[in-house]
Amino acid sequence: LKKSNPTLEQPPKDDDHLVGFMPYLAFKQFHLSSKDAFKLTQLFSEDLTYLEYFYMFDHLFEFLKKHDKKKAITNAIAYAPKKYHDVLLKATEIEDSNTFIDTYAGRACAIQYSIPVIIHVLYHQDCYLDALQKNAMIGGSVADRATLIGAIYGEIEKPQEICLKKISKLLGI
Repeated sequence: LKKSNPTLEQPPKDDDHLVGFMPYLAFKQFHLSSKDAFKLTQLFSEDLTYLEYFYMFDHLFEFLKKHDKKKAITNAIAYAPKKYHDVLLKATEIEDSNTFIDTYAGRACAIQYSIPVIIHVLYHQDCYLDALQKNAMIGGSVADRATLIGAIYGEIEKPQEICLKKISKLLGI
C-alpha cells in the first residue's frame, strides 16, 4: 500500500457565529481574562468584534452586581462595538420582537444578528424562563443565544417572584 501524505490547509478564520463566544464563557467561569479568551476564539475568527463584545459582556456582568438588569444592559451597551450601538439601543427600545428582528437584526447565529437579539430578549423578559421561551419562539440560532442568555441570568442574584411562580406551575409544584 502506498501511504499518502495529505496536506491540510489552514481554513479561513472568518467564522462570525456565536461559537466564538464559547471560549469567553469558559474563561469567564474560571475568572480568566477576555483577552485570553479571544486568543482561543481566534481559532475561529480574527474579527475583533468578538473581543469588543467580550468587553461589553464583562461590563454587563459587573453592572449586574450594582444595578437592575435593564440599567445594567443600558450601561453595558456603551462598551459594545461602536458600529452596533444603534441596533443595541433599538433592542432595548422596541418591545415587539418581530418588529425589532425584522427591522434591525435577524434570526441567524452570526454575531451581528444574534447579539442584538440576545440583548432584546434579556431586556424585555422578566425572568429566565420567559427569556428561554421568547428565545425559542424567535427561532433561528436558539441554542447559541440561550447559552449567553443563561450566563446572564445566572449572574442575577435574586430570582424574580414571577419567574418562580411560572416554574412552579410548569413543574406542577
